[in-house]
Amino acid sequence: MIDYIYANGCSYVAGDGLTPNPKNITNPQLIYKKTSVHLLAEELNIDSFNNAKGGGSNQRIVRTTIDWLLQNKNKWSDVLVLVGWTEFHRYEILNNENWIQVSRIDFPPEEIQNTIRYENWKSYIANFYNIWRMYNNYLDNILYLQLFLESNNIKYIFWDSIGDFSPDDDTFRYRNKYKKKWDIINTKNWVTGGDESWEKYLKELEKEHDVRVGTRDKRGILDDFHPNELGHKFWYEKIKNKVKELNYI
Repeated sequence: MIDYIYANGCSYVAGDGLTPNPKNITNPQLIYKKTSVHLLAEELNIDSFNNAKGGGSNQRIVRTTIDWLLQNKNKWSDVLVLVGWTEFHRYEILNNENWIQVSRIDFPPEEIQNTIRYENWKSYIANFYNIWRMYNNYLDNILYLQLFLESNNIKYIFWDSIGDFSPDDDTFRYRNKYKKKWDIINTKNWVTGGDESWEKYLKELEKEHDVRVGTRDKRGILDDFHPNELGHKFWYEKIKNKVKELNYI
């Protein structure tokens, strides 16, 4: 039985580019009308809480999801947790009690400095950043949250929001390097079995449908690649099918 939906992720799950839903009184700045999460909650006629944040990291997803669950232990048997994992090279740091999200490591140094606002930021970046390590941390985040949810019998569905997963994509190489760790991830609870992201699905849909918020310039480059309402609707159908497959409803 599902009475609540808790969702977390980055801008794809948050619904960046869509119109905010003013009727939502739980957290209007984070719930957007006609997101995939909203559509599923509407279909099931249940309440939803969307804690996704544009530019947020996987570390943030795990931290805030577990925080919410610990504050709402009375809902564990009735909640469905939906998580759209984001780009693995994003991360967060704690600086003076404030969590700061860093979206990319290849920004100009001065921009990273302005984002982190940490006096030893150069040393921090030099000692912290390693692309292979960051992908390994991404897998650790997935396994940690998976273990927490399964050990407490909490219903969940995961997916990757961003990523190509084609043989010529870097992510494909990283996954192969850590194949043993990837193989112990429970992909039965993933929307597409872990072999397709929302972004990759949108690229296929683009051949026949307008599924992006933005418009293309003369070169065919989008000014906003986020899914529009139709893009969310298509993904909602995928989530709903997985919900049924797992006998959650």
